[in-house]
Amino acid sequence: MRYRAIFFDLYGTLVDDLRYPRRQELKYRRWKSKAAAILRVPVDDFTRVWSETVPHQSVGKIAGGHAPYEFICDTLDIDVAEDELKHAAEVGLEYVRYALKPREGTDETLGRLRDAGIKVGLISNCLGDTSELWPSTRFAQLFDASILSFDVGLVKPDPRIYHLACERLEVDPRDCLFIGDGGSGELTGASKVGMDVVLIRAPYDTESGDREDWRGARISSVAEVLTLVE
Repeated sequence: MRYRAIFFDLYGTLVDDLRYPRRQELKYRRWKSKAAAILRVPVDDFTRVWSETVPHQSVGKIAGGHAPYEFICDTLDIDVAEDELKHAAEVGLEYVRYALKPREGTDETLGRLRDAGIKVGLISNCLGDTSELWPSTRFAQLFDASILSFDVGLVKPDPRIYHLACERLEVDPRDCLFIGDGGSGELTGASKVGMDVVLIRAPYDTESGDREDWRGARISSVAEVLTLVE
């Protein structure tokens, strides 16, 4: 067997990214506008401070729930009621719940990999809302291990998050394949620890944004992963 384990990124790989393609960016902006309105915060200020908090949220230094929204209001010196913070958090959670829709072929592909004796893992940079929703998603039962940055305090491309994932599945990085859309330098990070790497970019997902311009192997759908292990 060519690989003992295959690790997947989440956003931009198994589900659409929160910003790409263009239609996602529009939904992303609507979420920010709605949350900002609930908190009576200028949307530009909300966007700026939220962006500043993401590195801290990603490793759990800012808790989930309404904590990020409270942090924004404290930073901007805006007084809000507890129920308004909770309302804003619920809006954010609903947005992420909507975003966690598997791309076509995801369930079948992950199932077939496991049936073939290949371990399947997830390595995702994510915030507290994804971590909160994860156990209730259909994804949760499809992976042998799910490494969420918010839970483990590490983000890609830190080599430690890849090694942690391998430890969870009891595999050597050199026996693994990593599939991702190139966000956060994840492809280079996986390659540096010894994994084989393949970029995934759906045909309708044409904006590179801040994602890696990977020159190596490339696929355009989750189902194509099966051709990599034959």
